[in-house]
Amino acid sequence: MRRKDNAEILLRELYEKLEVGEIELPDAIRSMRKTMGITQENFSKMIGVDKRVLAGFENGSGNPTLKIMNKILGVFGLKLTARRP
Repeated sequence: MRRKDNAEILLRELYEKLEVGEIELPDAIRSMRKTMGITQENFSKMIGVDKRVLAGFENGSGNPTLKIMNKILGVFGLKLTARRP
């Protein structure tokens, strides 16, 4: 299996865990970033925030805006949506 295929499978699994509440958002962000092999420094540049701000998102002490959350998810080909329970 190619590395890209493996990363896509891992990202899908993380997304599914996030969707059903098996993983918290900060852990999902960190895990998805690491799965893609992206450093905090590079990822923070990709989404337009300081590295310390990203570290706060990943350790649960920061709260990304919806705009930043969509940038984060967009890196992984995901989109923030709302739906009725």
